[in-house]
Amino acid sequence: MSADSPMQRVRESTARISAKARDVTIDEEGIRVIASEMAKAQEGSDSIGWDDDAHYVGPEEETIQYLIVVDAINFCFWPSEGQWEYGNVTAALKESMQADPNALDASSLAFARTEPEDIETLIKVASTSPHAPPRLKDMSTERLRALLGGRDMPNMEDRARLLREVGTGLTDKYDGLAANLVRAGGGSAVRLVELVLDAFPGVIPWYDAAALRLSRSQDFLPSGFRDTAELEGQTVFFYKRAQIFVGDVWGALKGKGLGCFDDIAEITMFADYRVPQILQAKGALKYSHDLEEAIMKKTIIPAGSAQEIEIRACTVQAVELVKASLRNHHGMVRFSIQVDWFLWEEGEKKAIANQLPPHHRTITTFY
Repeated sequence: MSADSPMQRVRESTARISAKARDVTIDEEGIRVIASEMAKAQEGSDSIGWDDDAHYVGPEEETIQYLIVVDAINFCFWPSEGQWEYGNVTAALKESMQADPNALDASSLAFARTEPEDIETLIKVASTSPHAPPRLKDMSTERLRALLGGRDMPNMEDRARLLREVGTGLTDKYDGLAANLVRAGGGSAVRLVELVLDAFPGVIPWYDAAALRLSRSQDFLPSGFRDTAELEGQTVFFYKRAQIFVGDVWGALKGKGLGCFDDIAEITMFADYRVPQILQAKGALKYSHDLEEAIMKKTIIPAGSAQEIEIRACTVQAVELVKASLRNHHGMVRFSIQVDWFLWEEGEKKAIANQLPPHHRTITTFY
C-alpha cells in the first residue's frame, strides 16, 4: 500500500485521534469478546458476507450502477425514527431496477447541461417559464421520491444533490457508467477509492439551477464521498462512502470480474453510527460520563466536534483490533470489511428489535 494512500491516511489519522481521545476509549477485553464471538459464528465459513437477498442482483454493469446510487444516499437514516433503514433503501431501489433496468442511468441523475452567458437568465427560465421543466432541485427530488416507491425520507434535498453529483461525475468522466469507473481502477481497491474521490469532489456545477442562488455566497457543498474532519489543526480521514462503494462492488460480485481487487484488504471499516453502537453495547468502546449522557438523552452530537470525531476514529481502530485478535488468537483471517459487516448486521438486527442503547446522533451527509 502506498505510504500516502487514502486508506493509509484513514488508519494513521484515526490512530492518532484514538491514542489521545478524551471521551472515547477502546476496551481490550471487549475487543477479545467480539473476536471470540465472530470466530465462533464464522467457524468453517468462507463466505464474503454479502446479502444477495437485500440487494439488486443483475448483470455486472447494472449491479454496479445500482450500488453507486445506493452508496450516494446511504447516510443519516436515523431522523426517520425507524421508518427508514438501509434495508428499506436497498429494497426500494432494487424494486425500481427490477421494474426498469435503466432507472438509475446517469442521464436520469444529472440534468442536461446548458451554457447560457447569463446565469440570471437561467435562474429566470428555470424558475418562471411556463414552458420550462420544474427547477432541477424539484425535478430531482421528485425522481428520487419515485425511485423510493413514492415515499419521502430525511434529507431529500441533500440526497438529490448528491445523486446529481454522481450523475454529473459519471457523465463527465466515465460515459455515464459506474462500471467504467470501476474498470479505471484496474483491479485495485486503493486506486478505485482515489478515483471516486476525484470524480465526486462536492463542487456545485454552475449549470445546476437548483444551486445557482446558493453559489453567490458558497461555491462548494461537501461531497458525501470526501469524508474528512479537522481536529486541533490536523485532518482526520474516514472516506466512509468512497470505501463502502468499493466494498459493495467486491461483495456483490463475490470478488470476481469487476469485483476482483487484489488489495481489498487495504479497505478500512466504514465509520458510521451503527457499528460504534454495537461496539459500545458489547463493551469494546467506553464513553465518558458526559458523552454517554448526551447519547442516552439523544442529544445531537455536532458534526466535526471532538466527540463525534473520537467516536468514529476509535471505531475504525477498534475494528482493526478485532481483526488482529481474530488472526492472533483464533487463526482466522478476515478483512476489515468483513468485521464491519459482521458487527453492522448484528447491530441492525438488535436496533430494529430495540435491544441496543441509543446511538450517537449527528446530522451529516458522510454517514
